[in-house]
Amino acid sequence: MSDDTLTDLGHILGRDVTSLSSSIARLTAKSKGNADLAERMKQLKENLIDFATSQA
Repeated sequence: MSDDTLTDLGHILGRDVTSLSSSIARLTAKSKGNADLAERMKQLKENLIDFATSQA
């Protein structure tokens, strides 16, 4: 959703790239079997997109 890399995001959040990548993979896998989680992730993505476009 941005030009930032996982490395950049890791620096911002104070997390290791590997832990971010693992978290993304776990959440993606969980969301496939959990409609509520999938919807929450979709809403979060939409909110982040809206925020990013309002800042531009």
